[in-house]
Amino acid sequence: MLGLVRDERTGFFSTSNEDDVSAVGHDRIFIAGNASGPKDSQYSLAQASAAAMKAFIAIGGFTS
Repeated sequence: MLGLVRDERTGFFSTSNEDDVSAVGHDRIFIAGNASGPKDSQYSLAQASAAAMKAFIAIGGFTS
């Protein structure tokens, strides 16, 4: 789906960068929360906030 890579063992989407857990190797496509695997609510919220900020920047946010 959309060229995203899924882990064959778990079925969750794989990230392209160990340090950036919301990156999937495509511009303007980010994953967060349980799409990348099971996690608690606080971590899901933190990931969602990071993904939302990256999406905002990707569409031209913070330009003058």
